[in-house]
Amino acid sequence: MNRKSNQQKRKNTKSIRMKKIYLFLIFLLSLTIMKAQNPFKKFGYKPKIGTLSKGKYIESFDNDSIVQIGTVLLNVKSKQIVGFVKETITYSEATLKPSISSRWMNPDPLSEEFPDKSPYNFVNNNPIFFTDPTGLAPQGLFDDYGLDKNGNIRLIKKTNDNTDTLYATTTNENGDTVKDESKGSVTVNKDSEGNSLVSDLANNGKTQQYDDYGTTKEREVNIAVTDEKNKNDVFNLFKFVADNSNVEWSVGKIEYQGLGTNYQIGTYHDSNLSPGVKNGSLGNVLGLVHSHPNQNTAQERRESIGGDTGVSTRFLTKHGSNKPYLIYFPSTQSTTRLRLPKEDFLRGRAVRRSNSSYKF
Repeated sequence: MNRKSNQQKRKNTKSIRMKKIYLFLIFLLSLTIMKAQNPFKKFGYKPKIGTLSKGKYIESFDNDSIVQIGTVLLNVKSKQIVGFVKETITYSEATLKPSISSRWMNPDPLSEEFPDKSPYNFVNNNPIFFTDPTGLAPQGLFDDYGLDKNGNIRLIKKTNDNTDTLYATTTNENGDTVKDESKGSVTVNKDSEGNSLVSDLANNGKTQQYDDYGTTKEREVNIAVTDEKNKNDVFNLFKFVADNSNVEWSVGKIEYQGLGTNYQIGTYHDSNLSPGVKNGSLGNVLGLVHSHPNQNTAQERRESIGGDTGVSTRFLTKHGSNKPYLIYFPSTQSTTRLRLPKEDFLRGRAVRRSNSSYKF
């Protein structure tokens, strides 16, 4: 009897000891959890927790007994629904339904193409100049100009972009001037003031008097000037206007002492004459190219060069025999370079050489 009683006492003692150990472990665990909520407390610092709303709204409900899930109020301890929230018809960023708010969770896929425009604007806030029939992007992002066969350039449509586009034009069955889409187009950059080679050619026309074998006549001249950095724009534009009009066009290159190098592109709206290098006496002329339109046969092209023999000789003698003096033929997309002959007895004549490029 005493033996059984002693065994029972030992079991009870062991049980009490285990309970104390469990309680102690639970106590330690509680302390650990409390400290884990702010591991920087001993340094006197409480870190900010990163959330989607940047702390504006409660996004963690670990310490709340009642939480809202949709319109339901739930007691997380008793697992009982304790109430409902009446939906409001006044929408805000806090009350939008998930099906609605999720529409703004992803960025506009076209936002990278329009970094300076708000995704909430329509047609760049300018419905006068823009339309958006597809809902993707405003249409009319370029200033559109038209080129006629006489070399005249006119504005078709005004826009706010940083480029200008020139199209060839034709006349439709109603007699209206319209774009000739089959001829393509050429696009050039605008400068900081919103001007371009195309807009300058369209707007800077002047009436010029000249002597025609003792008779004073007038002609229209359009010339645009730009820096050397726009070389590609200059020659792309030159080829397009030469290919799509019936008049001569020219490009000259000149270097001014201390002022850099400029390109000049222009026309007299004449099928047999184009501007030379403007203010050539004030700088170092580096080259000249001009077009010969409507020379459709080899004989016509050879004969058209005859008129340039004397001009090219004077040009190369004055500015240097190594300078390019080029003739571009739109009918064949080919270029001829005129040079001075090496033999003295041939001075006054030009030597023709085929040239693959009209650029310099």
